[in-house]
Amino acid sequence: MGKTRIKITEHFPEKGRTMGELIEELILYAARQDERADDIHMGGPF
Repeated sequence: MGKTRIKITEHFPEKGRTMGELIEELILYAARQDERADDIHMGGPF
């Protein structure tokens, strides 16, 4: 692998959501998408 590094800096508003809250929302979103995919492959929710 190369040794190239890219520094990424993100600025969050002081009154915005925390990184933990954003990660939690991402995890819940991914879990819901996974459940939907399972429903589609199994012929729908029972």
